[in-house]
Amino acid sequence: MDRAFHRHASPFALCAVIALLLAGCGDDARPPSRSEAGVPPSAAGAPPPAIGEGPVPSSHTPVTATEHQTFERLYTEQCVKSQQDNPDTAIRNDQELGVVCDCMAKEISKRISKADALHFNVKKEFPMEVVMMTNAAANHCMSQNQ
Repeated sequence: MDRAFHRHASPFALCAVIALLLAGCGDDARPPSRSEAGVPPSAAGAPPPAIGEGPVPSSHTPVTATEHQTFERLYTEQCVKSQQDNPDTAIRNDQELGVVCDCMAKEISKRISKADALHFNVKKEFPMEVVMMTNAAANHCMSQNQ
């Protein structure tokens, strides 16, 4: 085949591969809340619940800078690792792969909800919203990387 086809087809192949990898990584099941699990409310003076145990943050609760940075670092690490382990990846150069994965993490981080950021940061799982944002981020970042 001609080289022009390969040059344009490989970004789409990477997007498809990343989307397929990430689609199976998440778990949409939300753990039961403390009241659903039959756990009585905390007594006065008790330490606050650990991350992931308290009520689910509202979609209007802003994501902190630390949560964004943590998400971006963890997402980039998982993205690079999954592509290095994938024999069909379109990008073979680790440096280039790092640039694309970092770009994707930053694009997704701009739109991620607090609940999804905490879910990913704590459980290292891809919520469905993050999986869906991955496709758009991959298309954006692959077009910038050409």
